[in-house]
Amino acid sequence: MGRERIDRTANPLAAMMDESLEELEREDAFGASEGEGHAGSAPEAGERHERRASAVGSGVGRAAPVRRAGRRPGRPRGGRNSDPNMVPISAKIDREVRFAVDRVLAEQSRLQGRPVYMAEVIERLLRFYVERGDPYEIFSG
Repeated sequence: MGRERIDRTANPLAAMMDESLEELEREDAFGASEGEGHAGSAPEAGERHERRASAVGSGVGRAAPVRRAGRRPGRPRGGRNSDPNMVPISAKIDREVRFAVDRVLAEQSRLQGRPVYMAEVIERLLRFYVERGDPYEIFSG
């Protein structure tokens, strides 16, 4: 089947979409560089800018504050994520082992009265492995 060109004048929805697209292009041209838009769109864009400014001044249609990169004000530095000596690891483990560890961590957290994190347990196990060797070999004999 060949693709025929659609006559947009006969389709009101397509005509509305074209009008919306033209409005968006005019807004983008005005927002990117004030005054460098199309010659006919400058007064319309200026009127829109005035309406937007008056709406902002009245509290209607306020835009959300711009989010800045970095930590939030008032949040203390520290922890594993900001420690340069900590490095991330990734591993795939069996689903049943993961759920069993989650249950044990929840129980240990309840008993100790503080959260016990999986990263803490993994670090202790790896430290044991490095310092003393494979626990299966040590405790099997």
